[in-house]
Amino acid sequence: MITIKNVSPTVKAKLQKTTSADIRTRVNRAIKDSSQDTIRQLSVLGAKPLASGDVAVFTANAKDAQTLRDHNKHWVTRLSPQATALIPTFSIIVHGMKTSTIDLTNKELLSERWTTENAVLYGDLDIKQIAWLRKEVKGDHSSLVISLANRV
Repeated sequence: MITIKNVSPTVKAKLQKTTSADIRTRVNRAIKDSSQDTIRQLSVLGAKPLASGDVAVFTANAKDAQTLRDHNKHWVTRLSPQATALIPTFSIIVHGMKTSTIDLTNKELLSERWTTENAVLYGDLDIKQIAWLRKEVKGDHSSLVISLANRV
């Protein structure tokens, strides 16, 4: 599944009144009209408006969905200029982290270090975000949220 986030309130209102079949047709047309050869042969099997005003698009398999996500700039903006395809993340909460040992001022370095240290167990980790669970950290230990682009 691909979630297409709409920023424009007018487009959101229009999509709420549009049928799933019409949305699917519009998405397939946008893909076919794309300048990207990689995605032109793909199509979506279903689509539906979400209560948030966004759109859920369904493909035949996960590989097709990932290909459409990777090349989303070539077709999503044909639906709405401000639209974007959301990239799913998978979060892990690590409890009891000693706050004095984690420096979140250089998240890239921390991300690289953890990716290298865990390469044997988890292969190619793609860490997208690292943050404390609570905005204000109190005490010696706290919980850390690590968001990944891929499942482990």
